[in-house]
Amino acid sequence: MSSVVYTHISGLSTNIVPIEIPSQEQHEGREEPEGFVEHGEYATTIHAHDAGTVLLRVLDGGHMLELMALESGMRAARFSFASKIALQPALMMLGIAELHVLVVTLNGSIFRLRFVLPHLWNSTQYAPKEYRITSISAPIDGIVHVPEVGVVFIGLNDGGVLRLTAKMNGLEYTGDWTEESLHGPPNYFPSFSSLMPSFYSGPTAPDPSKIIALASIPPPLADSGYARATSLVATLSRDRHLRVWLTGNGKFVASKQIPSQFFQTDALITRSATPGKTPALEGHIIDSDYRPIIRVLPPVLDEDSFSPDMDAGTEVIVFMPTPGAETAGFFLLYRLSAQDRSSSRRDLNFVGRKPCSAQTEGWELRDFLVADDVLYLLWNSQGRTVIQTSTYDLDETEAEQEPWNTLSADGEKELSPDSFEESTQEGDTLASSILAAILRPGAFSPYTLHIAIKQYEQSLIDVAPYILNTPYPTLAERIAAVVGSSVSLTTDPRTGAQMWDRYWSALRRDWEGFVARCQAVERAGRWPLGLSRARDGSVVVLARERMGTIVALDEPMSVHSLAGANTSSSASLFGVAWSLRANIPSSELRQLEDALRSVSGDGRIAYSHDSVLRDVAQRHLDGLLPDGPAAFVRSGLGMIGDPEDAVLQALDVVGKLEHVVKLEDPDGGMGLAIGHDGEFKKALTTAYIAQSIEAPWRPAEHA
Repeated sequence: MSSVVYTHISGLSTNIVPIEIPSQEQHEGREEPEGFVEHGEYATTIHAHDAGTVLLRVLDGGHMLELMALESGMRAARFSFASKIALQPALMMLGIAELHVLVVTLNGSIFRLRFVLPHLWNSTQYAPKEYRITSISAPIDGIVHVPEVGVVFIGLNDGGVLRLTAKMNGLEYTGDWTEESLHGPPNYFPSFSSLMPSFYSGPTAPDPSKIIALASIPPPLADSGYARATSLVATLSRDRHLRVWLTGNGKFVASKQIPSQFFQTDALITRSATPGKTPALEGHIIDSDYRPIIRVLPPVLDEDSFSPDMDAGTEVIVFMPTPGAETAGFFLLYRLSAQDRSSSRRDLNFVGRKPCSAQTEGWELRDFLVADDVLYLLWNSQGRTVIQTSTYDLDETEAEQEPWNTLSADGEKELSPDSFEESTQEGDTLASSILAAILRPGAFSPYTLHIAIKQYEQSLIDVAPYILNTPYPTLAERIAAVVGSSVSLTTDPRTGAQMWDRYWSALRRDWEGFVARCQAVERAGRWPLGLSRARDGSVVVLARERMGTIVALDEPMSVHSLAGANTSSSASLFGVAWSLRANIPSSELRQLEDALRSVSGDGRIAYSHDSVLRDVAQRHLDGLLPDGPAAFVRSGLGMIGDPEDAVLQALDVVGKLEHVVKLEDPDGGMGLAIGHDGEFKKALTTAYIAQSIEAPWRPAEHA
């Protein structure tokens, strides 16, 4: 099994002074960003050969670009732009010696930042080159895509694209670009509808042909330095026209109108469309907050039979969202045909489809990619990141396709009042136990804690302004000193007795309020952004303020992730046990544990263990659970076919955990396959070890 291990990015880049990028245009003062400055709006990675994996993030409401070399001790760099960045900026390699960053801003400028490997921005003298786009007016609201280091595509509102090609002087880019507007075959239906509207029921909204998605073949991951030129770019418009263009000369290649609903694909399976023609498919324009996503895959080349047609067989995958339907959407696969010798035309042939799982209803697909014949999906489920995988089998029939598998989200738990009580040791104060919980590695990022305490201090300006005038050497000391400082011990005006109960209650509410602030900021930072790949091909998950990688689970982590699933009776038993444990208050739980310890440690009891455990359960456990959780526990136990066998399997799993944890993994099968040692790898390794160490105790607690 696999899971995702995350680490916070803010801990990897601190106290960085941004470099101002000069611009030819004068800009007025910009508005304050609505979100948090350190939360990314866009993120991507690239393997930069000797420099390892480089991470690019857009911060500060779209005005700042951050570059970070994850596999080295190199300090991160930030570049501030006067105009907001038009998503998506790109990282591109020029050979194996140069890393280029291409940025398009909303005010109509293209910037190129050039860095020489392996030292990148640490020792390279670079001068950002700016070019002003003249073919379209600012602000630029079209989709931006960079298929090659010298080519930029910008989607237009009329279904066409603006192709910009960089000029070169020898082997150097001059900073100038040529601009060319590209358009495919005209779509006559909107024009026809204006003349005879009663005969046309198609799109009538503004800009029905606007380009809303762009994609090309991603760069290779190999270190050879050789990369086949990305010769094709695919676009998708709001009227559901999928078009393919040549990157080099901008020539239109093929077009196909795709269905808007899953049931419409039935006709595509049985119908053989005329090559070069777009079959008319009824449906509305794509006009929802859930955007479609397209990806382009290179053709599978047969080494034994060389073909001069290198583009034949190129695959285009389309995710079509279906808000309001039973699933979040479906996938379509089209394949580019060989070039017709007589007409030099191509066609996009429908190959297959695949619906999303039923549990995705109401979810938003943020990104997807194909790696090693596995399709990875990145979902946003009401602010929660969910990863699903399946075999890349869109060309198979639905009966032959593999189901979707949801990766474990182990470790993705939030703090609660009960968790504070659980972690409290003898002699701990309320403040120290909560402070230890929120400072636990991986619980909250340094940026989250900084923002939460800043918000908390702002709320105290009118109540206790003197608190804000004291400097503290560390963030932990600042939190410990400030939170709860406005709570005072009062006396009863009638008796003069100190009201300790009210004091402890108010202090607890104050700390819980601070934790709630932390959780709100942390949830915003966990918002998923996209998927990428590391040097070795492993999948990387990118979020606003954290980054993770998909790793293999060891046995304890696998057992915990299987809890509640119908994979085995032992895993189901663990799921029931965890549900039972989660619904018992901490104080009663300790009484139950003490009773069990006294029974197990007393050798004078003459009754059977079965009878004694039944007695303990009746005296301490009955009545602790509300009706709902109690019914769930009884239902879960009823679904276990052979309780005795399930208990034996569970005990067997617990007995093996100690040996599994102590095993080493010399081949890296369970480790993190990220290249050289760096702060990112150290942080991920720490998170993985913490998760792996904690997992064995969970089954043992409830077995």
